[in-house]
Amino acid sequence: MLKLPEEFQHWIKHKLNENEVVVWAEQPPSKRSTGLIIVLLFFVSFIVMYAIVFSNFFIGIVLLVIMWSLISSFFRRKKAIYMITNFRAIVWSYTQIISYYPDQLINFEAKQKSGARGDIVFASLEGKQKPKHNFINIKSINRVEALLERLANSG
Repeated sequence: MLKLPEEFQHWIKHKLNENEVVVWAEQPPSKRSTGLIIVLLFFVSFIVMYAIVFSNFFIGIVLLVIMWSLISSFFRRKKAIYMITNFRAIVWSYTQIISYYPDQLINFEAKQKSGARGDIVFASLEGKQKPKHNFINIKSINRVEALLERLANSG
């Protein structure tokens, strides 16, 4: 079994089909910069305190509520997980699960970035637009591309 966080292991036990086996799984690296967030929080906190003390109390409270909602949504946001099983490719973003079955993997595209990293972009069945649920910034693009090609050919 691949090393996955406990919450994903729980999901796998309850959501995958009985004979479905995870062949590959990865969480993309976070794009967030903690240092930048701390600087922004300091700056926004200064503006809020200035508004509360020297300007309009109501505007300060409104800014404080807006800042709190932005900060809480930032820290609540969790990373996605990408999986390939023996039946499908899965993008799980905590809010929804998108599955790509072999007949939907006909026109995916592997885009290599630096080193072995890259993106897998899935084409829609109509071919008009690219769906927003792709494998982004994965470690070994060539290996994942081969697994997806094998899965696509199995259907």
